[in-house]
Amino acid sequence: MDIVNRGFKNRMKRGFSLVLVSTVMLSSFPFQVAAESISTATTASTETKEVQPTASSTIKQETASSVKQTSSTTSETKEKKVERTPRAEAVETWMPDENLRKLVAVKLSNKGTTVNPEDLTKEMMANLTDLTFDVYPSLFPAETVIDFTGLQYATGILNLNTTYIEAINIPDIKLGEGAFAYVRPNVLSHIVPTGTVKQLAIQGNNDSGIPSAELTGVGAEINRLNPTDILRVISTDMTDFSSLGITADVGKGVFSSTDYTRENPIELPALSIAADHEGDIVYSQNVLKAANGYSLLSDQSGAPLPNVQFLNANKVVLGPGSPMLTEEGLVFFSIPDPAEYILVNYGILARGFQRTEYGLSALIPIQRAVQAEDVTVKYLNEDDEEIQTEKKISGNIGDAYDATTADYKFDTIDDYELDVTRLPTNATGTLDATAKTVVYRYKKNPVPPVTSTVTVKYVDEADAEIRASKTITGNVGDGYDATTPEYKLATIDDYVLDESKLPTNGTGTIEAATQTVVYHYKKNSVPSAASKVTVQYVDEAGKELRDSQTITGKIGVDYDVTTAEYKLSKIGDYQLVEDKLPTNAKGKFGEKDVLVTYVYKKGTTLANTSTDTANPGRHSIVTWARSASQKVLPKTGENNVLSNLLVFAGLVISVSALMIFVRKRRI
Repeated sequence: MDIVNRGFKNRMKRGFSLVLVSTVMLSSFPFQVAAESISTATTASTETKEVQPTASSTIKQETASSVKQTSSTTSETKEKKVERTPRAEAVETWMPDENLRKLVAVKLSNKGTTVNPEDLTKEMMANLTDLTFDVYPSLFPAETVIDFTGLQYATGILNLNTTYIEAINIPDIKLGEGAFAYVRPNVLSHIVPTGTVKQLAIQGNNDSGIPSAELTGVGAEINRLNPTDILRVISTDMTDFSSLGITADVGKGVFSSTDYTRENPIELPALSIAADHEGDIVYSQNVLKAANGYSLLSDQSGAPLPNVQFLNANKVVLGPGSPMLTEEGLVFFSIPDPAEYILVNYGILARGFQRTEYGLSALIPIQRAVQAEDVTVKYLNEDDEEIQTEKKISGNIGDAYDATTADYKFDTIDDYELDVTRLPTNATGTLDATAKTVVYRYKKNPVPPVTSTVTVKYVDEADAEIRASKTITGNVGDGYDATTPEYKLATIDDYVLDESKLPTNGTGTIEAATQTVVYHYKKNSVPSAASKVTVQYVDEAGKELRDSQTITGKIGVDYDVTTAEYKLSKIGDYQLVEDKLPTNAKGKFGEKDVLVTYVYKKGTTLANTSTDTANPGRHSIVTWARSASQKVLPKTGENNVLSNLLVFAGLVISVSALMIFVRKRRI
């Protein structure tokens, strides 16, 4: 019996150990399978870039795998949680804000699956379509500062509302087709639509407004996003909505200023009503402007008719007003006498937008006008004489007047100019029960100068013009002189001035009427090519050093031989004598030929050969050798004597040589 008991006990121990080991293995096996499943899915996503299943389907697959491997364990639960793989990138590294992780996890969870914030992956962000912060106040209070880093991995958000919190570090946020976006101005520029945006709202939390200073420049972003259905711009204090610069073709718009309520309306310029006024009363203003640039109190704004009420002095409602919107403004058919104010209230409908709507309230004070005394504007000269009919400015007591505008203040009146040193001090002010006079004083203008012309003509013996006329321009009363060489020409082509017919008005005074000075010319009797100028080059003794140069021209035409072509600074070893330059090197061709002489003196050194230092001209090139021969070689008679002497010397030398040779032979 003891043996049996001991065998039984041993078998029980071995069985218990086997069960224990099996239990441990089975309990650890599901975690390993789930971990391997997530790791494999992540690796495949990274390497192949294929389209991944949704987060919920991935979670369901992983849960099913775990259940299949652990069928012998405890019973299944309704919700399964994704096991975190040790190899996955920690979510804190790419989405550092805990609150953002909480919201994203909630938005990715559904009835069948719960996503934990620490289990978020970049791949899951592709399934994020809703990011509204205002519906989960229990997660974080309003105005919580949230870092938006990580939202760049979302690829198609359809419902975005960030007005409840304050966003920082905002990346590009991609919206899907037909998205709704309710944001503050700092988020607006980071929105990247991948399709049309249906609704766009720029506002604060819970329909609170944005200060107009922070809305500067948002019009460009609105135009970029171009919402197709509704645009909302909720401001705290904006009155001119055209300053946004919206050009997008928005279906319906909602614009409001939350500071201006029925209890705290913006005050507009007063409506003045004359005591004896009869008929309709028109009120217009330019403070409140619609988004399209027109006055908000006109039928061109596109806004509906506002609610209008009359108030007494204590701002208690007396009754409704029934104005009509026109192009000029609000038209009232009657205003009750006790009314001191008009309350204009624009209210936004909660739903069912039919047109662009506005939300704000305005108060119009009513002034019961009393006719004021006129302001008379007078125009006097230095002798207090009226130089123009006076003008009057009329209106009601309390109205402002301005006599400095172009309708009343003139810089000139006829021959008078405004005396800016004596401008009136009461040119602007307020109309009241006392008459006022505004006086502008004027003084004579200096008479402006009048210009006129004197025409100088050049005609032949038949009074036909032989060259274009010249004009002398000046002020009337100025002197003129047409006898200077600029106007009195001695020759014109083949014509010479007829000195017997010189004009008598060659000098005079410019008059208002055009004057004409006529110079008469006759044909030149001397052939035009008969005149010439010869340039010669001599030494100080008058001997020519090189060939002369000759130029010809028509009588009366200028010549100039001071150029390098004719005025040679050096000829061989001769230098030009600068203090003996010819005085007639410039002039006019005349009936007599002209001789121009350049004088040279010998230099300290001789050149072997040389040409003229200047351009030798078109007539000749003279070398130093030729000049030297002209100066050194003897004349013809001297040449014969020299030749005879040379012959005789040659004979003497020949005979002497022969005698010496004979003597040596004998020896």
